[in-house]
Amino acid sequence: MRMTAAMSSELSSMVRPLATFVAAAVISAGILPPIRAALRAGGVVDRPNARSSHAIATVRGGGLAIVLVCVTAMIFAGMAVRGALVGFALPTVVLAAVSFADDYRPIGARTRLLVHGVAALSAVIWLYRLEPGKSPDGDGWIVGGGLAAAGLWIVGYVNAFNFMDGINGLASTQALITGVGTAALAGAAHISLDHPAAWLALVLAGASLGFLPFNFPRASIFLGDVGSATVGYVLAVLALWLARDSGWSLLVPLACLHLNFVGDTSLTLLRRWRRGEPVMQPHRTHFYQLAVRAGRSHTQVTLIMAMLQAAIVGLALVAVHRGGTRGEAIELCIATLLVWTGFFAWCERAFNRSGGGRPVE
Repeated sequence: MRMTAAMSSELSSMVRPLATFVAAAVISAGILPPIRAALRAGGVVDRPNARSSHAIATVRGGGLAIVLVCVTAMIFAGMAVRGALVGFALPTVVLAAVSFADDYRPIGARTRLLVHGVAALSAVIWLYRLEPGKSPDGDGWIVGGGLAAAGLWIVGYVNAFNFMDGINGLASTQALITGVGTAALAGAAHISLDHPAAWLALVLAGASLGFLPFNFPRASIFLGDVGSATVGYVLAVLALWLARDSGWSLLVPLACLHLNFVGDTSLTLLRRWRRGEPVMQPHRTHFYQLAVRAGRSHTQVTLIMAMLQAAIVGLALVAVHRGGTRGEAIELCIATLLVWTGFFAWCERAFNRSGGGRPVE
């Protein structure tokens, strides 16, 4: 039986995203061994200290493999999107370069935040086509507040992703599941997976899958700031990009995919601020870290969070398939909050019952 043109097109639309995902995974996994060897030779090693969740010196900066795959894909995608090379790809490269330098020799927090802010500003200007001497359409206060919120979202998520990269596999599974979930939500909203943002989400997810075996369940290499900060930046911008092009109908579902990292980071920093503890100083008081300190293994905590995140992706897809109404959005928000609040409470309870202070892995 001959395949009709419609069937052929449908098959092609399914094969291309899968091929993108697999190719990104294979390339990432293939370039990691030489990257790891070069980093080890250059002395880019994370040595354990009192605030670490690891007990063995480990090479860091492996996220460079993910960055190289994603930036290469951005260049190809950016050629077809006005301003994307300067507004998105270039800031990604700059942020990655500064983050990699921080992996090699620590850079001050103010300098890092400045770079994050400039990268966020570049993305916002590009996404919303802000041009000198031309005011955005709509009410000035509302539009200005929305643009400021978009910039703060990007900067905040870059740092949240960085803070949450503290145990084996946690950040890379988040990137994998959230990248796939981002593309799946785009498809559920009838946005072609050939859309550059959806396509890049699959590239990021595939590259993260290629990195995962080197970082989980045992880690021979860490993402480093070059990986965590850059992946956080890309995911944050992709969410805004798809929300903009979908008419904002995906804003809440996409936001729910990031609530675990944002929620843990926000609550942890708030508690440290209320206790008078240094907010930006490295520590081991995130909820996932409390679970590890209570005796749960990196593998257990990472797998639990991965399964819960996958469940949130499923709930978000159901909400979008049902039409993405305001009621569906509210129900999704409530369900997501309940899931992660329950997980945070479990971590806290386990820590309190154990007394904390268990040996690290």
